[in-house]
Amino acid sequence: MKKILMFFGVTGVTLLLSGCGTNEMLACTSEVTSNGMTTRTRYDIEYKDNDVKHLRMTYHYTQDENVDGVGTGTDGSASDGNDTGNDDIAGNVDSNESNDSDDVVDGAVGDAIDSATNTVTDTILDLSGIRDRYNNQLNSYNGIEGFSSDIQTDSDNEYKIVYDIDYSTISDSDLSLFNASRDLDTLRSNYESQGLTCK
Repeated sequence: MKKILMFFGVTGVTLLLSGCGTNEMLACTSEVTSNGMTTRTRYDIEYKDNDVKHLRMTYHYTQDENVDGVGTGTDGSASDGNDTGNDDIAGNVDSNESNDSDDVVDGAVGDAIDSATNTVTDTILDLSGIRDRYNNQLNSYNGIEGFSSDIQTDSDNEYKIVYDIDYSTISDSDLSLFNASRDLDTLRSNYESQGLTCK
C-alpha cells in the first residue's frame, strides 16, 4: 500500500511540474476598411520565454457587395498603382495624388500582409486579385517543412486564409520568406511598427 501511494505521489508531482512549462500566447491584430474592403489581420504567436514556438497568420478580407468597380484600374485590371518596393504592398498612386497607404486595401497593415506573401508587383484592390495573389504565392511555398495553409472562406465577397508555421521544423531560410523572427521581441516590434496592436 505504501508503494502504491508513493507511486501516485511521484506521478502527481511530475504532472504538476509539467504544467508549469506551458507556452504563452500573444495576438497581434489589425482591422482596416478602405475602398469598400475590410481587411482583418491576426497573428497568433505561441512562445516560451522569448522564443517563438508557433505562428498562425490569418488574413480575412470582406468586400462590400454594394461597391462597384473596386480595384479596377484604367485598363480594367485589378491593379491601380505601381510597386513601391520589396517590403510592402504597392502604394495606390493616383494620377492627381501622392502615394497614400489608406487607399490600399491593406491600409496600415500592407507591409505585414505583403511580407507574409512575399513581393507583389501591383496594388490589389479586389477579392479576385487577392485570391490570385495568394494562390500564386502558395505554389512557391510547396514543400516547405513546418508550413501549412488553409483557405477557410472563399466566396464572392469574402476570402479568409490561414498560415501555420511550426518553428520546431521550419528552417531559418524558409522562415525568412514570411519576414518572421524566432525572437518574440523582434517579431512583436515588427508587427507593431506595421500598425498592428499586440496584446
